[in-house]
Amino acid sequence: MNREYGDPYFPDELLQALETAHEQYATDDAPSEELYVFVVVHEGLSLSDEPEFTIEGVFSKLDLANEMVLDLFKIIYHHDFKKADFYARDTFQGIGESSVGWYTSRSGTLALELHAQDGGTLRIYAEEHELESR
Repeated sequence: MNREYGDPYFPDELLQALETAHEQYATDDAPSEELYVFVVVHEGLSLSDEPEFTIEGVFSKLDLANEMVLDLFKIIYHHDFKKADFYARDTFQGIGESSVGWYTSRSGTLALELHAQDGGTLRIYAEEHELESR
């Protein structure tokens, strides 16, 4: 990733996990005929409680998709959350109102789950999808 540790919006643990995921993904260079893209999604509930999904972008590289997840968070939500509001998915600290759960998937994609004071949950995440060829 091009980010330096010490980012004012994200905890070092999150950035280090992404760095590790990106390095692991880059070294997994076994020849493969499958082509993959990474789709960045912003998900939440509308006023009618129907899920809403916005595809924010489609990327050919993992690091670009994860950067978009972080950038969207900064643009939209940075004023609502602080570094101390983040917790890793496998921990219990910070769970509750005004918190952000984060995790990286097996494929290295980042997900941020935002728990707002009003009880709503929003997600910004990247997903890996295999392109099919015929």
